[in-house]
Amino acid sequence: MLMLRRSVIASLALVLLGAVGARAQAPSDLRWKFKEGQVLRYVLNQNTSMGISVGGQSIDNSIDQMYELTWKVKAVKADGSAEMVQVFDRVKYMMDSVLGQMSVDTKDEKDPEGPAAAMGQVFRALVGAEATMVMTPLGEIKDFKLPAKAAEMLKNLPGMPGGQRMVSEDTFKEMVEQSTLVLPGKPLAANASWNTKRDVPRPPIGSMLVDSTYTFKGADPQNKALDKIDIKSAVELKVNPDSPFTVKIKKQDIQGGIVFNRDGGFLTNSKVEQKLDLEIEAMGQQIDQETKTTISITQREAGSK
Repeated sequence: MLMLRRSVIASLALVLLGAVGARAQAPSDLRWKFKEGQVLRYVLNQNTSMGISVGGQSIDNSIDQMYELTWKVKAVKADGSAEMVQVFDRVKYMMDSVLGQMSVDTKDEKDPEGPAAAMGQVFRALVGAEATMVMTPLGEIKDFKLPAKAAEMLKNLPGMPGGQRMVSEDTFKEMVEQSTLVLPGKPLAANASWNTKRDVPRPPIGSMLVDSTYTFKGADPQNKALDKIDIKSAVELKVNPDSPFTVKIKKQDIQGGIVFNRDGGFLTNSKVEQKLDLEIEAMGQQIDQETKTTISITQREAGSK
C-alpha cells in the first residue's frame, strides 16, 4: 500500500511538472513595455529604385534615405501608453533623377546648393528638435506632431519640385509608423497570424491602403529572448476622383521579417522589401512604372537615462 501511495504521488508530481512545463511554453503575449526615462535609438534606411517607361523611352530614378532616430519616454500612463518625443539625430537624403543628383547630409557643415538647399533647410530644422507622440503598448501611434518650425517649413518648400509630396508631416508620421510594430493584444502560438490596415496618403493620386498580415514564428534559435515575425502585405490604391491620373497595380510583392525583444518589449530590427509595378495613364500617355523599395530598421542602442 505504501509503495502504491508513493507511486501515485510520483505520478501526480510528473503531471504537475508537465503542467508547469506547458505554462512555461505558453503562447507569447507581446507588448511594448515603456519606462519613464527609457531611451531607444534606431537607424531607418529606405532605398528606392524606380524604372519608368513612357513613349518608348526608359527613365531610371533612385532615392536613398537614412534617418538616425532617438525615442525618449517622458511619461507612462496608467494604461501603459507612453508620452514620447522623437529626435532626428541625423538625416541623409540622396536622389538621382532626370533632374540631376541631389544630396543632403545634416552631418555636413556645408549647406547644399541648388534644389537641395530647400530640403537641407527642412532637415536641419528637424535635427535636434523633438517631435511629440503617444504610443500604446500595442504599438499604435497617436497625436504625432512635428516641431512647429519644421512643420511650417514643410508647407512651403521653395525651389523643390513636388516638395510637398515628397516630405510632409504625413510623410514623417508614416516613417514613425514603419518603425513600430502593431501587436494584436492576445497570446500568440507559433504560426499564429494577425492583420493590420493603414491608409497612407499619396497626393495627388489619392491614398494607398496597406493590408499587412503578420505571422508569429516564435523564438529566434540563436537568441531565445528574441521573437521572429514574418510580414506579408498587399496594397490597394484609392484614387482621388479629381486626380489627373488613372493608376492600376499590375503586380506586387511585399514581404519581410521583424525581430522583437519579448522581455524588453521593444523592436530590435526589421526589414521589408517591396516590389510594385504600376500602369499610369496621364494626358493620353501610358506610363509603366516598376518600383523596388527596401525599408530596414536597426536598433542602435537601448537603455535608460
